[in-house]
Amino acid sequence: MSANSFKAFTKIVDTLLARDDSGPFTKPVDWQSLGLWDYPKVITNFMDLGTVRSNLSQNNYDTLEAAANDVRQVFKNCCKYNDEGTDFYQLGESFSIRFEEMYKRLSRTTVGSSSPSSSSPSGGYSQLFQSSPYGRPSRSAGRPPLEARKSFSHNLFKITGDELGHVVTVLDQKCPKALTAVAGDQGTGAEAAGGGKGGGGGGGGGAGRDGGKDEEPNVEIVIDEIDDEVFWELKEFVDNKIERRKGSKRKR
Repeated sequence: MSANSFKAFTKIVDTLLARDDSGPFTKPVDWQSLGLWDYPKVITNFMDLGTVRSNLSQNNYDTLEAAANDVRQVFKNCCKYNDEGTDFYQLGESFSIRFEEMYKRLSRTTVGSSSPSSSSPSGGYSQLFQSSPYGRPSRSAGRPPLEARKSFSHNLFKITGDELGHVVTVLDQKCPKALTAVAGDQGTGAEAAGGGKGGGGGGGGGAGRDGGKDEEPNVEIVIDEIDDEVFWELKEFVDNKIERRKGSKRKR
């Protein structure tokens, strides 16, 4: 395996380490200080990104796949120890998705006997984390991270009824599983769901179709059920509307 390939892989690890939310993965889990006495019983293969980075610096890996498996182990441990749906589980899953996308890209260039683009300091991989003018990660990022889902849920409160209606219409057409009827007395308009499938923040928002009588159903948006492509499409729509409204106020 060429030195350039390992150099490009190291940049992938550096990209992950540079993220603001990488804290839980940068060094070994201090389970004793944290009082996680069952941690060594559940997790038998300890690994963290800091250790991977150190191993790369010391040329301890014979193959890229060996290094990649250690990175995978970091996020596998996180998801194994934490319950599905918790913040840490979702963080581990989010990092895993981003790593696999960057590594897949590196693998393609390696098979093609060409190194990753050296035109940028990050070897072309940081573009997977680039944002739109409204803060939306590239759609190649795959599953929306927790922060994006929280932002989308909160912003549903800030758009007009017509705009919220558009969101519901798109979901009804493209992702009906993300819509669920709730009792009318649970609220109208954009209402965040504080539990169930919404789970701990960023889970859901409601859109009242009739909005007045208790017997009439409202439609709750279960954000965790929205398909990735549809989510990014709607988040861009909502963010765009809010940004334009802010710009209009500034002009006044």
